[in-house]
Amino acid sequence: MTRVLAVLLLVCRTAFAQTSTWVEVMHREPMAAGRTQEDVKGAALNAALAEAVRRVAGVRVSGSELAVRAESAGRVLDRYNEVISVAAQGRVTDWRIARERWLAPASAGTPVAYELTIRVQVTAETGAADPAFHVQLEVSAQSLSVRSNDVTLNDELVARVTPTRDAFITLALVAGDSVFVLAPNALMRASRMAAATAELPPPDLRASGLHFRASLPPDVDERVEQLVVVATLDAPPALSAGGDPERRDTTVPSLTEFNRWLVGIPVNRRALATLPLALKRIK
Repeated sequence: MTRVLAVLLLVCRTAFAQTSTWVEVMHREPMAAGRTQEDVKGAALNAALAEAVRRVAGVRVSGSELAVRAESAGRVLDRYNEVISVAAQGRVTDWRIARERWLAPASAGTPVAYELTIRVQVTAETGAADPAFHVQLEVSAQSLSVRSNDVTLNDELVARVTPTRDAFITLALVAGDSVFVLAPNALMRASRMAAATAELPPPDLRASGLHFRASLPPDVDERVEQLVVVATLDAPPALSAGGDPERRDTTVPSLTEFNRWLVGIPVNRRALATLPLALKRIK
């Protein structure tokens, strides 16, 4: 089935020692009017992953709860993303399907349901975070229009990042189960940023032609993506794709690979912030 992940940036409040636990979760998702089979499968996967984190690490959902729209196999569905909070106490670092099946209606008037059983690896961390180290993320706009296959005609995104301490900055865009690293890049080398507000891309590079432009796959008209900034007190390890053969683009890190990368950075040496971005094709 198509891997459709909630934006499970399941970031622990504390870190040093990490422990990983495998848990098996079963979830049944009803087929409702207006939903495709892929929509239902995606919703079941999102719910099962969230339940796995709750069982193993617990989740302290805060004011960053929000209703978003997520993309599933080129279609858009509504869901409640309850695990977007950076206060979650664990993160999904691996998962695999154990069983899946469609269930006939149990009685007249009840819908067909999709039953999914998955095994999920959840990594929980212990230790103490640095309460004085955090990062603020702002953007030029949270709603971006895609007007053409020529990206120069699409809306531009400018991020404003403010760390409370001098830090290295990684800016990434999470779309479905893929993570696209925007910075550092070939023109913006990894370097320590001062504890002050900075724009990404910086004004001088934008004047030279470097821009972050909105884009969507050809078969997708709208979706919500997550912009993520990770500030680290030390130079972070490289974030690269492991080449999962089940994914369509094996050169782009998956969300679980992104979570494993975060696991390697102690929580007291990092800070994280996220913002949802709504992308819509204008016809």
